[in-house]
Amino acid sequence: ADGAGERVGGADGAPMANDEVLVCTNKACKRQGSRDTLHWMQQMAPEGVSVSGCGCLGKCGAGPNTVVLPLGLKVRGVSSPEHVARLLERQCGGLPADEALRGWRAQQAPAAGGGRADLARARRLAKAAAVLDDIGSSSSSDSSSDSSSSSSSSS
Repeated sequence: ADGAGERVGGADGAPMANDEVLVCTNKACKRQGSRDTLHWMQQMAPEGVSVSGCGCLGKCGAGPNTVVLPLGLKVRGVSSPEHVARLLERQCGGLPADEALRGWRAQQAPAAGGGRADLARARRLAKAAAVLDDIGSSSSSDSSSDSSSSSSSSS
């Protein structure tokens, strides 16, 4: 009923990988807000899922229209961030819709959210920060002794 559909599984019942979403950016869909839909999709797409604009997908007037590949699942009327989040969760293995929306909303309010990057980038940065924290704590004692010796040699 909401257009996100049920998650489609393979022959063994395991979820299929959906690694591309196309958003129609042709005339009718553009008038119906497909540029916003494309932007929301790009911001909320899980790692490994590419999102791009495309030409007409048919059903003009019922847009913005999208297609999830490789399934070829067409979804019409994807016109809100909530709909985008549900679609990505159910068809592409994205974050739970409410979590994706919280992250997306934080991006929209830089003063409140600290100017956060997109969700995929935020995930990568969190992983990198954990590694750097470990490296930084082990080398901080080394660097403090290095800086004291270099400052005494420059005098």
